Amino acid sequence: MGFTILLGTRSEEKGKEAADGLVNEGVNAHHILLDVTNQHTIEAAFKKIEEEFGSLDVMINNAGVSLERGISPSQLELSVLKETFETNFFGMFAVTRAMLPLLKKSPCGMSTYQAASVH
Repeated sequence: MGFTILLGTRSEEKGKEAADGLVNEGVNAHHILLDVTNQHTIEAAFKKIEEEFGSLDVMINNAGVSLERGISPSQLELSVLKETFETNFFGMFAVTRAMLPLLKKSPCGMSTYQAASVH
């Protein structure tokens, strides 16, 4: 049984290039436009995945930025730190929350989540 890899990237050009590279190596890969800081792209990605694939078995959300790298705390603008958190924390949360219904549709996608849930 093979895997289908969905690459969510904010750059359509770079995402397609990465997916094509995987396809050239025999991997079943597809690009999906997804900017974790843009709710419209999150919703569009959800819809595309649902329509074309039906569910998600595994989701690896590795979007992240380090905009404050090399800036001392005394020189760091609050707006830069907020932008970092927008991507690294709130963006990750927004994508995870949006994709949970697709993970729940998978026969193997939710076992870890359900075991870790506390009500």
